[in-house]
Amino acid sequence: MKQVHFENPDVVRRYAQGPTAFVPAYEQMQRMTAQLIKEGIGEVGELLVLGAGGGFELEVFASLQSQWRYTGVDPAAEMLNAAKARLAAIDASELASWLYYRCPRRSI
Repeated sequence: MKQVHFENPDVVRRYAQGPTAFVPAYEQMQRMTAQLIKEGIGEVGELLVLGAGGGFELEVFASLQSQWRYTGVDPAAEMLNAAKARLAAIDASELASWLYYRCPRRSI
């Protein structure tokens, strides 16, 4: 079976350089997003993050909102591992649960 792009360990290691290099004010955008979500769900809440691999959003959200609980979903197991490592690095592993899910391919 051919290895999927985001399950390639080399791609996953380089992924961290991408968003901040290609999206102006990426980190500030994540902080603003966290504030907007907080206005909707309050100080305590649960957040579902689809496409959570890499963990950028979850790292920012968890550092700002330690009373929230997060469920991160991604179709690439290696990317989820990277996200888990990001949360572990800020001592926030207990805030998240993880779900690896790849949609089955179907002919249309």
